[in-house]
Amino acid sequence: MNGEPTDFWGKLQSDGDGRVVAWHPLEAHCADVAACCEALLRDTLLGARLAHLFGGASLHPVVRDRLVVLAALHDLGKYSICFQNRAFGARLPRGGHVAPIVKALSSSGRVSDQLLDVLAPLASFGPAWGPYLAASISHHGRPERIGDATGFDPAWFEAAHGLDPVDGMRRLMRTVERWYPNAFDTAIPDLELPDQPPAQHFFAGLVMLADWLGSDARVFEYAQDTSDPMLLARERAARVVQARFLAPAGLRAACRADYDVFSTPDAVFVPRPAQCVVSELPIPSVGEATLTVLEAETGSGKTEAALHRYAQLFRAGLVDGIYFALPTRTSATQIHQRVVRAVASTFEALSPEARPPVVLAVPGYLRVDDVSGQALPNFNVQWPDAGTNRDRTWATEHAKRYLAGSVVVGTIDQALLSTLVVDHAHLRATSLSRLLLVVDEVHASDAYMTKLLDQVLAFHFACGGHAFLMSATLGTTEQRGFMARATTPRALAPLPKRPPLALDEAIGAPYPAVHHGGTRTQPSTIPALTPGNAKTCAIELWPAIDDAESVAERALDAARRGAQVLVLRNTVADAVATQRALEDLVTTADHGSLFRVRGVATLHHARFVQGDRTLLDEAVEARLGKHADRSVGSVVVATQTVQQSLDLDADLLITDLCPMDVLLQRIGRVHRHARPATARPADFRAATCVVLDPGSVMEFIDERGVARGQHGYGRVYEDMRNLEATRDLLIERDVLDVPEDNRMLVERATHPEALAAVVERCGPAMAAHAMTSTGARFAKVQLADGHVVQRTTEMGSYGFPDRDTVRRVATRLGAEDRLLEFEQGFDSAFGTHVRSVKVPHWLAQGWPATVSGRVSSSSDGVVTFDALDAEGGRLATFHYDRLGLHAGAPEASTVHQDTTEAEADE
Repeated sequence: MNGEPTDFWGKLQSDGDGRVVAWHPLEAHCADVAACCEALLRDTLLGARLAHLFGGASLHPVVRDRLVVLAALHDLGKYSICFQNRAFGARLPRGGHVAPIVKALSSSGRVSDQLLDVLAPLASFGPAWGPYLAASISHHGRPERIGDATGFDPAWFEAAHGLDPVDGMRRLMRTVERWYPNAFDTAIPDLELPDQPPAQHFFAGLVMLADWLGSDARVFEYAQDTSDPMLLARERAARVVQARFLAPAGLRAACRADYDVFSTPDAVFVPRPAQCVVSELPIPSVGEATLTVLEAETGSGKTEAALHRYAQLFRAGLVDGIYFALPTRTSATQIHQRVVRAVASTFEALSPEARPPVVLAVPGYLRVDDVSGQALPNFNVQWPDAGTNRDRTWATEHAKRYLAGSVVVGTIDQALLSTLVVDHAHLRATSLSRLLLVVDEVHASDAYMTKLLDQVLAFHFACGGHAFLMSATLGTTEQRGFMARATTPRALAPLPKRPPLALDEAIGAPYPAVHHGGTRTQPSTIPALTPGNAKTCAIELWPAIDDAESVAERALDAARRGAQVLVLRNTVADAVATQRALEDLVTTADHGSLFRVRGVATLHHARFVQGDRTLLDEAVEARLGKHADRSVGSVVVATQTVQQSLDLDADLLITDLCPMDVLLQRIGRVHRHARPATARPADFRAATCVVLDPGSVMEFIDERGVARGQHGYGRVYEDMRNLEATRDLLIERDVLDVPEDNRMLVERATHPEALAAVVERCGPAMAAHAMTSTGARFAKVQLADGHVVQRTTEMGSYGFPDRDTVRRVATRLGAEDRLLEFEQGFDSAFGTHVRSVKVPHWLAQGWPATVSGRVSSSSDGVVTFDALDAEGGRLATFHYDRLGLHAGAPEASTVHQDTTEAEADE
């Protein structure tokens, strides 16, 4: 509708001067959202997932219509005059649209009585209609608690501008009754909305998704007349749900569920033992939740096994897509490209535009398939081709809707945010329920994140969803805990405590193995009897952990003999010190030995801006990847960013001492691929891992049991019992056979009996540390319990903490890293134009909500800038250069940066 509103409006369009030039009637917007909800319940697995929470196999059409009616009422608060005033002059009192309806429902008196009279027809839905309406009203991302009328103003619902809010709401209710007459049919018994709080929470996420779809003016264009909008809304909703790959039924028959999709023109893919076991797993019955845990050594093809399981379940109509959760941003960006290729082959019968889009769910990136976009102001995105299909890119254009994609690759954080009390957690959880949840390197989480993952899985299984967990180094205690969660009849109930297997029994458990079970399937373990990627790795404990120069000298010597060397330090500080020592040693003849990005020597860690991280990720794969040029030796210095889920293949690994499960991951980066003997230098044809030895970790523990030391001990790796047990094993064994030794090594370094033996041997200080570590672990679990969404509490009675508390919750996952934006920006040492820098939350403690950046100097790739508050006051000073972000002053380096074009391309 053009011009200023003449009736209740739901959406406005303004010109550059703020004048309203077009409006979308509120009833039309309600029709748009209701139609989207209807299409989602009808055409996607969301209907089946909600039915599972209700205790059935499918939604009865009457129940579905009742839910859609409640979705249509999501914007009742927009009938308030304080909201409608937004179209009628700046001097009028204005307000939002959620608080007015929440306060009105919480109040008593005339307005409340009128509102209850308007909503009286909902009584036919059963006594639980109130919590479902509260869930619908909560569509802006936070559950709204009904009951507190503080601040309510009855004038919000008094007539003005010729508009009567109560009459408007009554008119909407009559219209909705006409749209969905079956919803109000009381002739069919036992169709009341079930009083199931988890289903109410699911419905909240469903309405959030429907509202996000129905608010897209590119699809749901503003009405041009006052005719009934529902017919057009239904056509558009069915089309957009299909176009955005939320409804994939038409794709299932084209999905190839065979391992041949991983073959290349140069090689036929031959499934490995664990992959064959996965292929033979039963296809679950409709409505059965299942969990598969694949334990196998690094390089054994776990990624392909997970994608194969996805294809099986997708083709059978049991999932609508997949979320591949990786431990780091680097691993997510690398796996994304592998998944793009796999999807193209899996759906090769379809044109590229018809295949499911592969979304990279990493904040700061805008990538779908092989296309990258650029963020613009006001949440807009520019894609390189004006003809880019915006339906394919829709899920990646906002982090909160990543999980509404079809094939999505991201970090574990995005899945964990679905269970934390953060805005749009319900949207994430509901969207995730329809996907196969794949978690790689599941062992890598601390107690806090493990508890969060348990809660993610609990709701996922309660919805009848499917999960696939992968690890090279998962202990039996953790594996049995995950399986217990999947097979318990009441998925959301607390799990009963169960004693771990005895150490000898745990060591004897099969490895590699596939564990599988579900709500209707007894858990079973299937050994993958033949190792997929066996290797023997020589271990050397070398007491040079404090001597960066010696570490650099040894690495450079190996590179001079043709080796590809990976030096992996626990902390950024140690990595930078090693890189500087390396650069001080090189000569002109060693020029090709340094890891470079666009000809500039550097290292790999997390404190680089997004554009540079992309270049670093590409460069490290080009230097150490499967198909890298190995004609010249090189040294790559890195931190944990490259230790897992990356297809890197070094000849020699030099690493700080770390817990055994982490060490085995790092060893997975050396001799990862079987190559002809002549493909590796003569001195490095046997895999070797040099472990930088700090000596007994008791040196880092005081008499109170508090651990504090260099190299991340007591901070990055908090439980010193694991480190001491790992060191004992390395003293005892100078060769590790992978994967034959994996189970034994992990259990002897992590099992409760093994840790108790460490305490007994090391004495009182370690005993005090054990108590401290156990207490800290318990505190993390308790903290996680306090931070998760309570989905057994009914909507309307449940609300999130205040936003400051929520912000602190998100901080634990890095969600509160602070973004400094610069008016002009600067060019990095690698030639990337930088408009913003992310400061890790631990370097931004105490900062206000609004911050900005100001460059004070920039020369030769070294930039100094200040973090400013809203008034321009300086909060901190940082430097950014080829070695990343740091708070100290930049230091000069002796390395020569002038390179030829050919050298820069290496």
